[in-house]
Amino acid sequence: MNYKDDSHLIKAVIRHCKFEAGDDNTDEAFKLAKTKGYIDGVNGLTYSGRTVAVMMLIDFDKYQKYFGFNVPKQPKLQHAAE
Repeated sequence: MNYKDDSHLIKAVIRHCKFEAGDDNTDEAFKLAKTKGYIDGVNGLTYSGRTVAVMMLIDFDKYQKYFGFNVPKQPKLQHAAE
């Protein structure tokens, strides 16, 4: 098991739960992730949590459509003229 990858996926699950709750509170999103069964009793990813995270990371547009979220895209930063 690669814990570095799991850490990245858990962050994606927390982000998903923030979208789902419509709130930016990380603690509440973590509680929601446990309630929804995305994170287990020892704070590891469940199969469902891993699936949601991978969906989010592989194709964000399809993920948004599937879950019905409309997350505004962040503007691209432009470098100052030198």
